[in-house]
Amino acid sequence: MAPRFWAALRRALIPVVTLLAVPLACTSGSGDGGAASCGGVPASEGAGWNLGRGPLDPKAAARAAVYMASCVPDDRPTSTLAGFYDTRREGSAFDLDVIACLSTKATGCQAVAECTGITMHYQKGCSSQPSCEGNTVVGCHDSLSYRVDCNKRGMVAQCVAGAGCVPCEGGAMAPTCDSQTFSMHCEDGRPLDCDDGHVVKGLRCADVGLECGTNSYGDYVSCFGAGAACQTSSSGPGMLVGTGCAGASLTACVGGKSHSIACSEIAAGFTCQTVPGSYETAYLCGLAAECNPEDEAWSNPKCDGNSVVVCNAGRIEKVDCLALGFTGCAQQYGRCVPGPYSEI
Repeated sequence: MAPRFWAALRRALIPVVTLLAVPLACTSGSGDGGAASCGGVPASEGAGWNLGRGPLDPKAAARAAVYMASCVPDDRPTSTLAGFYDTRREGSAFDLDVIACLSTKATGCQAVAECTGITMHYQKGCSSQPSCEGNTVVGCHDSLSYRVDCNKRGMVAQCVAGAGCVPCEGGAMAPTCDSQTFSMHCEDGRPLDCDDGHVVKGLRCADVGLECGTNSYGDYVSCFGAGAACQTSSSGPGMLVGTGCAGASLTACVGGKSHSIACSEIAAGFTCQTVPGSYETAYLCGLAAECNPEDEAWSNPKCDGNSVVVCNAGRIEKVDCLALGFTGCAQQYGRCVPGPYSEI
């Protein structure tokens, strides 16, 4: 399965060659189930690592990660969970609200549909360009059929046939762009990029204590630390990569620039942990030093009876699939079922 597709699906943007050929009228196109218009409510963005929300509940975050990994084939449970804690970028405000939404659910993949607007099923050999049913994207890719409700994506968006949920600004769709000629830049402290034919705005970097800028090679714009230059073996836009502990604070590298954050700001009970790893020692804000979520051992999810086993911020935990409204855990996939994995 193509990683770029699933990353895009989380944004509710389906990759196509270009959106420039797509009509920009406020309709979904003939035969697509009726006219669509800009709809939805944007997720609020405030100051602090959790964008105005309090420290995360680690138990709720682990539940949400297992829900998402079981119902939206994209990433592994432990990787999804680590991302909730250590990465802030475009769409993070919505992800944080999804954690809170799923914490009150116990209805399996129906809960994911209610909280994210995404429904997925396995369908052998299916392939179709996304179309619209009102403001819902309907399509099929790489043997997975999907529905994405643009009204539930934490933004104001409009379904466009062949494109997906296109962000709106002031009641109209975001400006179109050509990825071949568009120059990434910062505007009002936010990274601006051209993704699949339209302008995508990142979060305001200062809200999470970072700075909007260009990397040392000048080839992309993102949120970076505000300190001295640093180098790590892994990195990602807006991602904390720990380089050491200073008391209860994590010293990190964010996009090649240093940054410091109090671990208590990220989640309840978090302190700075030094965790031995298969290749190198890891430093992270977490609950314990029992496991390193970046270790290869966590690349293959596993079950323990009806539970999914995860590395939750350095602590090995089990998330009971039955408590989430599923009927069990699929040993072959390390995910809760029923869902896409039980349909393969």
